[in-house]
Amino acid sequence: AIFVSQLMMRASKAITSNDRVYYYCRNDESVMGKMQKDKKDLTLSHLYAYRKVAEDSLNFDEYFQTLAAARLANFYATAFKIGVKDKEVKRMLKDDKKRFALHKNKRVPLIKRVILTLWG
Repeated sequence: AIFVSQLMMRASKAITSNDRVYYYCRNDESVMGKMQKDKKDLTLSHLYAYRKVAEDSLNFDEYFQTLAAARLANFYATAFKIGVKDKEVKRMLKDDKKRFALHKNKRVPLIKRVILTLWG
């Protein structure tokens, strides 16, 4: 998440293609495979990664800041949905709402903005 986001923010040009250039092999016994079974750990790891992306986006234009904040808001809503009750996550959400105005971001669906507003 961090690498691809930083790459996109620094790219001067991008193209899309329908060619298959990446194949993913999943191993349920690997560290990542085991982590993916625990939705809380996976959601928290994404949350921490996208907090970093959102922080880095402040050095770029408003478009990237908005996209990063919307993605971050999505992971907060997911954490709420799966029942994460971590005090640290609630503290981070309060900080991020001040920094990124997640509850006002129009790219975030209304229901998620409501959840973020109530939860934070």
